[in-house]
Amino acid sequence: MDHLRQSRRTARVARKSRARKPEPAPAAEAAAEPTVDAVPEQAPRYGLLLVVLYAAIALFLIPIFPHGGSANEASRWATTASLVEHRGFEISWALELLGPNPDTAVVDGRTYSNKAPAPAVLGVPAYAAARVFTGPPSPSNVRVTWTAVRLLVSTLPLLLLALLFRRLGASDFALAALLFGTPLFVYGTLLFSHVLTAVALYGAYALLYRSEGPLSPARASAAGALGAVAVLSDFPAAIPLAVLGAGLFFEVSVPMSERMKRVAAFAAGGAPFVVLLLAFNASLFGSPFSPSYAHESFAEWAEVARKGVFGISWPSLSGLALLLVSPSRGLFFFAPVLLLALPALFLGGDLRRRVRLVAVVLTAVLLSGHGAPHGGWAMGPRYLLLIVPFLCEALAERKRNSFGGALLGISIVFCVLPALTFPFAPPEFEVPHRTFWGALLSEEGWAAPTLLAFAWPAATRFLVVPVALAALAAGLLAVSRQRLALVVGAGAACLFAFLPWGDSREDLLRRSSIAERFQRPTGRLEHLRATAGSLAERLRLEALETTVADLSSHAPDGRPYAAVPLTAEGPTAALRRAASRAEAGRAAEAVEVLRAARRAFPVLSCELTESLGVVLYQAGLKDEALRELNGARELTSARFNPGCRRVNLRVGMLEAEAGRAVEARAALERFLRETDGYSDAGIQQDRQLAAQLIR
Repeated sequence: MDHLRQSRRTARVARKSRARKPEPAPAAEAAAEPTVDAVPEQAPRYGLLLVVLYAAIALFLIPIFPHGGSANEASRWATTASLVEHRGFEISWALELLGPNPDTAVVDGRTYSNKAPAPAVLGVPAYAAARVFTGPPSPSNVRVTWTAVRLLVSTLPLLLLALLFRRLGASDFALAALLFGTPLFVYGTLLFSHVLTAVALYGAYALLYRSEGPLSPARASAAGALGAVAVLSDFPAAIPLAVLGAGLFFEVSVPMSERMKRVAAFAAGGAPFVVLLLAFNASLFGSPFSPSYAHESFAEWAEVARKGVFGISWPSLSGLALLLVSPSRGLFFFAPVLLLALPALFLGGDLRRRVRLVAVVLTAVLLSGHGAPHGGWAMGPRYLLLIVPFLCEALAERKRNSFGGALLGISIVFCVLPALTFPFAPPEFEVPHRTFWGALLSEEGWAAPTLLAFAWPAATRFLVVPVALAALAAGLLAVSRQRLALVVGAGAACLFAFLPWGDSREDLLRRSSIAERFQRPTGRLEHLRATAGSLAERLRLEALETTVADLSSHAPDGRPYAAVPLTAEGPTAALRRAASRAEAGRAAEAVEVLRAARRAFPVLSCELTESLGVVLYQAGLKDEALRELNGARELTSARFNPGCRRVNLRVGMLEAEAGRAVEARAALERFLRETDGYSDAGIQQDRQLAAQLIR
């Protein structure tokens, strides 16, 4: 009997124990819980300080150079300014201020930005607020409104993304990588669309897959709206956004009817933005399905846009290698710390991780088929920036790695260095850290403008030191037991960038031309021309000299690099204005325009004199034309531009017309000698004319 009573008591205790045992959380709710480092370097302590450090750097750096920042940025600024100044999207008026821009779309003689519209539209409040203090746009205030729009459209979204990561429990290591060890560091200081796109896309993902509790229709709609903003900022965002929406079908713990409601709410959230985009296209480009990219004004980009969808055709292994591992643009070369994210990216098993994996891989593969995957003048794989937050999330789930500190140090140097100088490396630089950014900083002393540089221009190159130190401090805060490894990694990256490795002639020429155009003209091209080895190189250098002179008339002004004021107009604009005056019968005005341009641009004196001689001749002032042309004849042996070399042809024609056969023959023979080997069609016709006159 006692034995029976004891057995009953044991059974009752077991039943009570089972009753007290908590039920396991549903799979969907477990998947929605935020994750942190599996084995964190340290408990997150400095997240807010890291965000403050980045905000301080972004406010301190003003990477807008004499003659503008980049065509991409200028195109967006022009649209924002047009919306405020002229209540429309047409930007031709702004091009008169900023200069010609290849990032435009032309329809029926009207000029628009070729970019997706969301960043420019969202930048309107910042522009309008800054305009209260600056007044209408001018060379002296372009930087102010430009920076205000950038802060709202690029910097603020990146800060919000960092705060979201912090709220989701990301480690200091992952947060430092996001802000300082990926190309987002640079693009958060520029007026590009990529940060806004990445943040809006990740925000949609977080609402769908990272929020606590069941997915409500309101949250699904908000995710759809954020995703639509991402697409309206950069059209290829439609690729990962489609993956996020498709993932809603595969939540097996939810009934199919509920899944359909979620998908419908997601689509409904984005629908109004799709309607706005179709109306935008119809109004500006003639059809709801004719985007800005279909009307590219720049021939090279127009050719790219004609291939596939938005310039994206079949994937390419070479394109994938360029985007992921190449020293020129590779994401894992610029930010090797992201390699630590790959195990968590590929080994995760729940729905959220599977959606993230497919979004990352599919986006990278499809964008490898872009007709210009290098992205033009850029820093890193700018088209892939929309997947960087997903990689950083996977990085936050990583296990401890003994190489983590070193990889973060390398990433910080490789991603911060471009921001310290001129961040837009042409794709022709195969190793830009070494032959472009490192060389610009060490050899040219070219540092990006800062707030202090405008008050202390003599110290411009030293004023970026606080930026470098702040980035290094962020890295040191983010690691606990690998600080030495971080310093070693950063040091190795600096040696790679700054040790003299030797320049190719092409790298030197490209770098010098950029320094002349965007920093301070100091005769670099003239020096290179003196050592040029081929006619083609000499002609190219002289064409670049004209480009540099043309840019001297466009906003913003030369501060902090030089106190030289902007010229009234560049030589090309002066030639056009003189031609229009001459055609209108106002020869005296045309002559004055050309003489003023010759005084302003002595390096182009020969070419401008040739045009001046033509105008004087057409006005019947033949003797004066001959005097002007004879005064420039000695320059023709040093200049290779066809316009300059035609001076001797013009002199020969005038001498022949005056009956001075000996002088005419000498000038014409000199023209033939100096143009021997030219392939220019116009020069070939002129050579035939000279030969006929000699006979």
